[in-house]
Amino acid sequence: MVLIELAERRPARFLITHGTKDRVLGRGKSEQLASAAEDFGHDVTFFQFDGGHTVSLEVFSEIVAFLQGN
Repeated sequence: MVLIELAERRPARFLITHGTKDRVLGRGKSEQLASAAEDFGHDVTFFQFDGGHTVSLEVFSEIVAFLQGN
């Protein structure tokens, strides 16, 4: 379902973050999503961090930078 939605969207910017210690969602799934989005022409930033399935201060900072266009 997600891949169909990615294919049908106009190119957009995406930020995908993933913790190396995430026990909820495997890293491979995040990488597959990032790769598929790029294949459909989207601009993807993949940010990997040392942590679990959470939004840490490090991730929050990355989100802010992404929204500011950095």
